[in-house]
Amino acid sequence: MRLLRAISVLAVVGTLAVGCSESTSSEEDITIGDLVGTWTAQSVVYTAVGNPTQQYDLVAGGGSLTMVITADGTFTGTTILPDVMTWEYTGTLTVLNKTLTQDFDEEGIPTLTWTITAFADNSLTIGGAQGPWDFSDDQVFNPVTTASINTVMTRQ
Repeated sequence: MRLLRAISVLAVVGTLAVGCSESTSSEEDITIGDLVGTWTAQSVVYTAVGNPTQQYDLVAGGGSLTMVITADGTFTGTTILPDVMTWEYTGTLTVLNKTLTQDFDEEGIPTLTWTITAFADNSLTIGGAQGPWDFSDDQVFNPVTTASINTVMTRQ
């Protein structure tokens, strides 16, 4: 169950997206204040490391990820993996330049480090985090492949 939660965390974090009211250029720093709000993932794409043709989009597959970020950098989130589980989690976010670090309160969940690749208006695209994922079609969640995760979210 802990491994499943770790993978769900990756889904959640991979899905983390934030935005602001104005476009942010590559020279501007993004702060926690820019990320405050309720965010919903539009896509969370897992791509097998070493085999980019092997992909899975959590949202397109019927799953969802929602995250609420507060001004003090804490977050609460819910990730739903269809027919597998609903997972609620909490933690802390820090931002430095274009790097977003996500620390979870739950023991055993690894810290995730994301690169903010796009940030404008009420949308955010993050990527670069890696974790295990199951690309098989056997209906058994048995993660064996390392995947990179790219997520696009919008603020509600």
